[in-house]
Amino acid sequence: MTTTQTHPLRDALETAIASRDEAKERWFETESTEAQAALDDAEQAVETARDAYIDSDEPREWILREEGYDYAEVEASSMQEALEIACDGVDRGNYSDAEGTIWIGVSVRCELTGEEDSATVTCEPEEPSCDAGDDHDWQSPHALVGGLEENPGVHGHGGGVIIDEVCVLCGCGRTTDTWAQDRSTGRQGLRSVSYEPGRYADEVLPVEVQRAMVEIDGAGCEQATEAAALVLLAARGDEVPWLRDRQMSALTPR
Repeated sequence: MTTTQTHPLRDALETAIASRDEAKERWFETESTEAQAALDDAEQAVETARDAYIDSDEPREWILREEGYDYAEVEASSMQEALEIACDGVDRGNYSDAEGTIWIGVSVRCELTGEEDSATVTCEPEEPSCDAGDDHDWQSPHALVGGLEENPGVHGHGGGVIIDEVCVLCGCGRTTDTWAQDRSTGRQGLRSVSYEPGRYADEVLPVEVQRAMVEIDGAGCEQATEAAALVLLAARGDEVPWLRDRQMSALTPR
């Protein structure tokens, strides 16, 4: 047996709107006091029916819009539910040319009730894989990222800062801006992240050399294994500016 879904509140609102439109036509034709009173009553009936529909959980049609373009119609029982559907539908893959964090504007509206709302969805970039290991090792070597020696990689920007970091395993760069701007809306004070794979690749040491340096730093040159010392020396660390002082210190017996 097939069950027919009914929408009594929607039907009541549509009936009230049709009656209001008829009353408006009669007023245009006569402009009489009686026609004006009937139109006023019809307008009030529409408002009453609309409020009842909005306050209910009876589903209604919503138009979804993303970045200024209507793209779908869905049924939802509230404005919040419709907006959640719009937000969940944002796919960063549709903005493949964009770099770093982006902000996507979405909105919903119900033509029948006049309800509408909007939101902004923040889409972070996918962190690139580390070519030298499973996870990046983000650090801020002063000679590479600049800034103050006591706070390397941090540079003032508007009401916030820009933070530059380096994966010392693969040389990927990461930049965090705490005063970013959404260019489509002009809104400032946002947080954005961007990556630049290989930016410092020529200035970081291979993983095996870094492990040797960690061993030497921890044990001292005399206690470090001969293999670690040989690896370190073979790397010609003088070609890596930000590690030069650290290497010289590590090779000095403690």
